[in-house]
Amino acid sequence: MAHQDDMNWLRKEKLIVRLQGKEFILYAGLVALARKHGLNSIQVDRLESGPDGHVFKATVDGELGRYEAHGDASPKNVGKMIVPHAMRMAETRAIARALRSYTAVGMCSLEELGGSTEEAKPAAPKRKPRAKKAAPKAEEPPAPSTEAMVETEPAGKNGKHPSWMAAHKHFCQRVEEMGWKYEEVAAMCERDGHKRPSQMTDKERTIVMNYLEDKLLKKWEEA
Repeated sequence: MAHQDDMNWLRKEKLIVRLQGKEFILYAGLVALARKHGLNSIQVDRLESGPDGHVFKATVDGELGRYEAHGDASPKNVGKMIVPHAMRMAETRAIARALRSYTAVGMCSLEELGGSTEEAKPAAPKRKPRAKKAAPKAEEPPAPSTEAMVETEPAGKNGKHPSWMAAHKHFCQRVEEMGWKYEEVAAMCERDGHKRPSQMTDKERTIVMNYLEDKLLKKWEEA
């Protein structure tokens, strides 16, 4: 297992996240930790590639030794949003697994989950059953509740993409875990001439998330 000081450092720098009560290390955290312990090189070889999936082998070499690992990705083991990027996911899985062996990190990396929102999002809190209300008088019909209005609000209202309603909680949580606020990311997108994340498709938001992870990785490479 990795030294406790290393794990505490990763948690302090928000390179370890907790989802559904379980901890996951970020890919950027694995690279940062490996570099901290003398990583010299990462070599990746594609072994298989086709419509049924992709397989890569990654080899990492450094002061702690030489380690190899394989990673695969197919429509059967990645989320719908990641299927178009399955080749890159297979490569990421291979590198992440090799780096976990090199750094002796036992926990799974978040990126190895495959991008499934259902896999990664925190469990929704259970709602307590509501007490039944007495029937209102006929001459005073009750006003519609705000909650009911939100639940029945048409998808796409206020310029938001229909997919945003299901994705916004997970997206905002991931952004905060990397040290940003949603409005900062939205302003960044608008400054570069793009739509706000709430107006994007799932695929476009995945590209934004990859960009933010690359930005976080560069920060640690320069530190």
